[in-house]
Amino acid sequence: MKKIVNLIFVGMYLSLSFSQTIYNGESSFDWDTGWFGDEGDFEAIFSLEDILAGEYSGSLAVTWPDSVGATHIFIPSIEPADTSGFLYNLFLMYMKDSDGIIEPQTWDVGAMDAIDFENLDALMMYREDVDSVLIAGLINPFLTGEADFSDMEASLLPMIIDLALESYVPINGEITLDEVTGSGFLGSFDGSFIMASSVSFMTISNGSFGHTIPGSEFLPGIPQSLTATVSGTEVDLNWTLNDDWFTSNYYVYHSNMANDGFEYLASVDATTSTVIHNDPLDGNNYYYITAANLVAIESNPSNTAMVFVEASTYNMGDVNMDDTINVLDIVILVNFILDQAEPTELQFELSDLNGDGGLNVLDIVQLVNIILEQ
Repeated sequence: MKKIVNLIFVGMYLSLSFSQTIYNGESSFDWDTGWFGDEGDFEAIFSLEDILAGEYSGSLAVTWPDSVGATHIFIPSIEPADTSGFLYNLFLMYMKDSDGIIEPQTWDVGAMDAIDFENLDALMMYREDVDSVLIAGLINPFLTGEADFSDMEASLLPMIIDLALESYVPINGEITLDEVTGSGFLGSFDGSFIMASSVSFMTISNGSFGHTIPGSEFLPGIPQSLTATVSGTEVDLNWTLNDDWFTSNYYVYHSNMANDGFEYLASVDATTSTVIHNDPLDGNNYYYITAANLVAIESNPSNTAMVFVEASTYNMGDVNMDDTINVLDIVILVNFILDQAEPTELQFELSDLNGDGGLNVLDIVQLVNIILEQ
């Protein structure tokens, strides 16, 4: 169970594709139920040291735009409810900026008769002793990219309704976004809450939150000992794996020039230390790699490895590289031209018979002539 929550907060470093952004940070408040002096505090502060020690606590913020120009902010925060690693206290906030640009403002949060994401501007919710599996079900879709941001009512609403049945929800309250910068935001909140299932009341005060986009403090180490070896018409790349906690992926870059023209070639996960380049260029091939964390912030480049690849032994027109030029090569070339298939760099070179840098009917004519002249 604990590993599920571990994945959640490791995932706090992730920036999703398209326009969604994930931040990490902290959220805290004081609470008072008014019964026999029952009071306490909630504190969810992201700490790398705690995560490495197996103690999970922290606050996550997700922002995303919608199709009508509004921007949404969803902030789940958790703290351990006990030392078991199975139960957590969960505090949720949601805000919508209808103008599309996140800026300082205040949202009034009222009684929630129903949760309607199309019209809802803000909500708060606090629930104690939540199972880690339920928390993972709520948060993981944001981290994995599975959340349907085009229809958040369908994606998020069922889970929130399920949580709300045993949660403190606001009778009244406020959420204030006090400061917004290019790297994050700060805010405050308070309110009076009720748990409908037990008719229990709670006052939340001195609430504060702050979230930032992770930065270079989580930069992976520089990959070491990159080597490149020719194997037939392939190049095998190998390196030493980083032993730091931050490395999530390795990015491989390639060029036919020593100090210029490097382009992205491939990426592999943090447990993989080899890549096979199936389609190297004729002549010198240069490679370097970087290590990247979960928000794709890359380390400085590794050493550069160079190998010389012999010129292709295939004849021009042998598109499928079977050492025979025939009608099969014409069929494959036609598929390339019609975008029914994607040629490798070597296949493109063998297909571009007139050397004009493109594949078209003129190459088919020359290929037919080669076959007829055999």
